[in-house]
Amino acid sequence: MAGQIKVDSINADSNLALKIANTAVAFIDATGLRPTSGNVNLDATATSKLYLPSANTVAIQTAGVTAVTVDSSQNVTLAGTLTTTGITNSGVATGARFNPTGSSVTGNGMYLPAANSLGLSTNGTNAVYIDSSQNVGIGTASPAAKFHSAGGVIATGSASAFTATAAIMDVSAGVARFNATGADNSTNGTMTFNTASANAGVFNERMRINSSGDFLVGTTSPLNTGSNRGNATFNGGSGGHIMNFASSGTFKAYFFQDGTNWSFYNGVNGGNIDISAYTAGVRLSSGGTSWSSLSDERQKDIIEPIENAVAKVVTLRAVIGKYKTDEEGTRRSFLIAQDVQAVLPEAVDAQDSEKLSLRYTEIIPLLVKAIQELKAINDTQAATITALTARIVALETI
Repeated sequence: MAGQIKVDSINADSNLALKIANTAVAFIDATGLRPTSGNVNLDATATSKLYLPSANTVAIQTAGVTAVTVDSSQNVTLAGTLTTTGITNSGVATGARFNPTGSSVTGNGMYLPAANSLGLSTNGTNAVYIDSSQNVGIGTASPAAKFHSAGGVIATGSASAFTATAAIMDVSAGVARFNATGADNSTNGTMTFNTASANAGVFNERMRINSSGDFLVGTTSPLNTGSNRGNATFNGGSGGHIMNFASSGTFKAYFFQDGTNWSFYNGVNGGNIDISAYTAGVRLSSGGTSWSSLSDERQKDIIEPIENAVAKVVTLRAVIGKYKTDEEGTRRSFLIAQDVQAVLPEAVDAQDSEKLSLRYTEIIPLLVKAIQELKAINDTQAATITALTARIVALETI
């Protein structure tokens, strides 16, 4: 061995000194081994060692490369890959958790695509993106909302996992909700569509599709509960529109209920199909060319016969024309509602002050009665003609 190693006796500081050529290179005391300078070499070639790169900084070198550095602020820098079974952050709630520094989308892992943004990549492709506004993108690096999926979203779970206020998906901070189990968790297999009320966290059901395939709006009970299911039920309330069809902010047609009467109303020309209580069961025939309605005498109260039908009919104008909304060249045949209203008011509906609707089927009894009156007149005249003819013949034979 070249040189000398000298171990001094314990000095006044209770340190055991290691010296080379009478120069102390390390001390050993109660705190441990303290080199005065240089490195703690871990192999014969001094390429793996523990050393002090600067004041209050410790580094570990392997194969001639610094692998780990711990600075004076206790920040740890790794030159390679950290493999661990878990990482626990014992810092404060607002402390940084894990801050990647790479900005490229390579392989599988976390990266920093832009300032104040975070990304997760798989197979070299962005999978999850969180931008500086905390918008989350799935399959897109440009999320346009708090949650933006570039593909489909599938949510699964047991029915017992949902409560009265829970849902599979909430939209726009709870303004709307999709729920696969019903608003009260009692109708498993039902999808409900809800909107928030004025009270935060309180939802009102607006529409549902139940487990039988019934489509329900404004109600939770289908009209048809038999075996032939899959119906649509709309409930706008008594006196309300059940269904509106509109264009450019103006309604064109709607179904509505007026007391016990139901009608489909044409908002453009004012025509409507009326289904009243006494015509319950009105339906379009299988051939699609005629209507049938309840007309059983046992279901009616006959008040009075129609009188002076011919006189009433002759006051009606039968005309050719068109609606003001029709295209030029259109030709229609119709009666005038005001004429009918004067002699048969029960056949006219006043939808508003400028639109009178005419129920043409209500005029049929008047026409039948007019024909009967004409036949009676014709029969009387025929009898008179027969008698006069007989008298003429008798006179001619004298």
